[in-house]
Amino acid sequence: MSPYRAGEQTPTVDVHAHILLPALQQLVAEADPAGFGAQQALEVRRNGTESMAASGLMTPLMTIVGVFLLFATLHFARGVGKLHAQFAKHLLVKSA
Repeated sequence: MSPYRAGEQTPTVDVHAHILLPALQQLVAEADPAGFGAQQALEVRRNGTESMAASGLMTPLMTIVGVFLLFATLHFARGVGKLHAQFAKHLLVKSA
């Protein structure tokens, strides 16, 4: 349940880049110390301190894995396209 009343406007701060951009995390902490502290406490309550520590270590690894999977997907799509072209060629083009 939200601590805010219905219809009340509340600021939303997205701090997912805090590990990659520590200056951004510092800026958010300075702009709204109470909100930032509450958000950090909520994250610790939800995920635990071990998870918070591990997520900082896993971010660079997951970024590398994500980039690798992106290019692997592109190469796979190119291969499927080539196979599709060969299949279409054999079905549609008469051999001499």
